[in-house]
Amino acid sequence: MVQIVNFKINESFKKKFLSFISSNLFQKRKKIFKSNYWEYHTEIIKYTIRDNILSITGDSGFYYEEKNFIKKIKKKLKNFLNIFNFSQVRYTSYVKAFEKAISLRKNLKHQVQFNKSNLLANNIKEIKKIFPFTKFEINDHVIRSYYNINLLNSYFEIKDKEFILEIGPGGCNLVSLLKHHFSNKCFVLVDLPETLILSISTINELFPQSKILFPNECDNKINTQLLEKYDFIFLTPDKINLLEDNLIDLSINTNSFGEMQIDQVNKYLKLIQRVSKNGSFFFNTNRIEKYAIANKHENNNVETPPTRYIDYNFFNNDVKFYEICDFKIEVQRNPVFTRLEKVIK
Repeated sequence: MVQIVNFKINESFKKKFLSFISSNLFQKRKKIFKSNYWEYHTEIIKYTIRDNILSITGDSGFYYEEKNFIKKIKKKLKNFLNIFNFSQVRYTSYVKAFEKAISLRKNLKHQVQFNKSNLLANNIKEIKKIFPFTKFEINDHVIRSYYNINLLNSYFEIKDKEFILEIGPGGCNLVSLLKHHFSNKCFVLVDLPETLILSISTINELFPQSKILFPNECDNKINTQLLEKYDFIFLTPDKINLLEDNLIDLSINTNSFGEMQIDQVNKYLKLIQRVSKNGSFFFNTNRIEKYAIANKHENNNVETPPTRYIDYNFFNNDVKFYEICDFKIEVQRNPVFTRLEKVIK
């Protein structure tokens, strides 16, 4: 479903934004290899600028929802009417699944364990108290991000991770919460040029005083000195080789590997291993199997093999946990693997 998000921007950001849009890096975006899924979704991402309002429309990656009273009422009405649709499979709500997963992990013996003293939130009431971005709704994507944060902070202190890499941040809901709650020094965010329109605009809105490096502004090697200068560095896939070895304290991919073909996934796994410091962490959660296609795309008649988690070429690192996610299995039909490993070099 196509969504729209509006951002207030100043002249300085507008100039940098338009410079990125008009750069060769963005204009040649169609040459970047994309799965069928992203061929479709990047086509529907559009933007307009009127005075100081930047409006962006699209679907995949649009995880923050602006507060809208009428839309909220319609959603509640739809959920109510679904009660009487006996042919529809019913899943647990994200709110209930979140609270159930947290409470179960305190009492049952699983590979994944929560550290009670390091949890940011135990339930939806606590999420509402600490969620900082009043412009946006606390939706399913926000709840999912807090689940992942609880999980990570149970195994290490997120606040101690200075430099964080995320592949496919989309609308930056997880990144923005990490930045707010833990004040990490710099995030390196890699995504397609079209998707970065939303990523960069969201970060600018939520952290207007932050120092942002646009992809078209980055031509030299990315080293520790550069990471120290910026809060957020955005890169397109053709810029990832600029990252020097042994830079990153925590690498993340949530969900988007399943939207790529397996050779793309394994390319990013090599990148993560190369740029990660010895003893750093890599967190990955993706569907066990997913077809990287878009249902509405005209080329869906082309046979495309599914991207399977079992085919990911993980390195021989120290695996802290690797199992089907209890939280996700409550809220959706397709099971998801969740995995955390400590990088060994």
